[in-house]
Amino acid sequence: MGKASAVSFFLFAGVSSVFGGGFSLGSSLGTTGLGPQAAFSMSRFFTFRTAVEFMPLDVTVASEGLRYDMELDQVWLPILLDYSVGGSVFRTTAGLFLNLDGINASYSPESNVQVGQNTYTPQQLGTIEGDINFSPISPYLGIGLGVPVSGSPGLSVCLDGGVLFSSFSCNLRNLGGEIPVGLVEVLEENLQMAADSLESKLGLLKTYPRLSVCLLYSF
Repeated sequence: MGKASAVSFFLFAGVSSVFGGGFSLGSSLGTTGLGPQAAFSMSRFFTFRTAVEFMPLDVTVASEGLRYDMELDQVWLPILLDYSVGGSVFRTTAGLFLNLDGINASYSPESNVQVGQNTYTPQQLGTIEGDINFSPISPYLGIGLGVPVSGSPGLSVCLDGGVLFSSFSCNLRNLGGEIPVGLVEVLEENLQMAADSLESKLGLLKTYPRLSVCLLYSF
């Protein structure tokens, strides 16, 4: 959280010094999280927006008979450029999302379970833990409705919808198991198969739909 706050402070400060036009401040809520947002008017047609979006969430994902408990502590920093079509309330948006965190996954079997091509006991397997690491920069394309920075002081509501194009990798490992030395390499191969299956299961994240609503106050 501290890293995100520091980055957002310098980003907001730098943008404020570049754009001398109107600006607005508020907050957004959507499929990439909740957090503060700022918009800066560049002209009648173009608006620059940035934000810090936090998405703390715990979910369970099943893949190949394994149920992973996942902790999402992601922090997104969107950098967006809006084009107001004909100066109207309809917008097209392009930009980048900076990703500051990943996803942690864990699975603790209570009975015999198949991992890859082999079956293991809970004592042999121990706990499976893993990381889902996203690329640090993800392109974004979308459309929107609403004026982020109005011509006079007051509140405005903006709606956004688009697609976030991401890439990620899954890595799994076992901890605390009592696997014979001669089978360690086989287990590693099976964990790689399980990681590949989990990555395929989470394929939606590579073209992640972003929907958000934002409440902004123009100054």
